[in-house]
Parts: sequence; structure tokens; C-alpha cells
Amino acid sequence: MLINKIDDLNKKLFVSIPLTKGTDKTRIKKRSFFNEYGVPVPTKQEKFSPSCYVEWQIGYDIVTSDQEKLKKTTIKNSFFVGSNGKEKTLYELSEYIYYFCKWDIVKKKN
Repeated sequence: MLINKIDDLNKKLFVSIPLTKGTDKTRIKKRSFFNEYGVPVPTKQEKFSPSCYVEWQIGYDIVTSDQEKLKKTTIKNSFFVGSNGKEKTLYELSEYIYYFCKWDIVKKKN
């Protein structure tokens, strides 16, 4: 779920959560009990129920050579070398953490 808008003054991130649009990043699943893995729900055919949950396959970083994904990150000038030796930048979850630390919502020591 990419960041669509950043409100630094009010410390808010705005994101789209596509629950009814099948994507490769989020999907709705249904389970009978909490520890069950669950089965996908065809959201265009079934309504959400209390047994539904969101499965989110979130990214942490991207290689800077991936120009498509690089266009989608909000942090364009923060590079590091990953354990695979490739130049990377923050993406999705890492972006959230960056802003939470910047706004002192999450302490850097934590």
C-alpha cells in the first residue's frame, strides 16, 4: 500500500487499501478460527464477514535500478547497500517507519 499523500504538519500518511480490487499486494481471506491460514475470498462475489481478514504482502526496500518502483517511493534520496551488494532505497514498510521516527511516533532506539 503505497503512500499517496504525506501531511507532515499533522503527522499523517494517506494510503490506498484496495480491498475489493484483486492485487498482488493485498487480498481478503476468510478463516474459521484465529490460527487458521485461511482461504481467499472472491470479493466481487462475496460480502465481507467477521471471519475475513486482510493479507498484506508488504515490501521493505527496492533496488534503485527498478525504475518503476523507484517512481512510487516517497523517499528518493536515501540509499544504502543491501546484503546482496545492490544499491537500495526505502519502500513501503521502511517508508512508514521512516516517517514514524521523523514524527517521533516511534522512537529511534525502538
